[in-house]
Amino acid sequence: ALSSAASDVYKRQHWQIIAAYLVIYDIFAVNFSYFLGLLLRFDFSFTKIPTEYIHAMLRFAPIYTVFCLAVFWVLKLYNSLWAFASYTELNHILLASIITTLFNVGITMLCKRMPASYYIVGAVMQFCLITGIRFGYRYITLERTRMAQVRKEQNHTNGRNLSLIHISEPTRPEP
Repeated sequence: ALSSAASDVYKRQHWQIIAAYLVIYDIFAVNFSYFLGLLLRFDFSFTKIPTEYIHAMLRFAPIYTVFCLAVFWVLKLYNSLWAFASYTELNHILLASIITTLFNVGITMLCKRMPASYYIVGAVMQFCLITGIRFGYRYITLERTRMAQVRKEQNHTNGRNLSLIHISEPTRPEP
């Protein structure tokens, strides 16, 4: 019973650490996505971006970031078992992306209307980055499991082959 309780504590701590990393990643991802929209609009030249766009983005980015994290939390993007991510989690990410994109459009209209590429590239990129990290984790865990199974089968097969070779070894006649 003690080892089961210790295992449960370890698993809970493990997922809390992963959730903390996801929060940090999401802060980067939601802001980078929309900044990339601005960069793309101005030919990937930071100096060509008008300062009013940069200042507006800096004003509403903290509000947008907090809103995104809250939406992601409510839609359970931080307490899902991403090793088993499925269609349900994908739907949650899609819903979170729609809600946060609409919020972004609304908040930018209050501060400063941004170029169309900002909204389009930002929304698509945010969805890709948020989905990619979570389903990438699932892919890695599936690959680890598959490789462990392959190694186990190889070890089992190698052990059986060695014993067959040993058994089928010819005996020498006595002189």
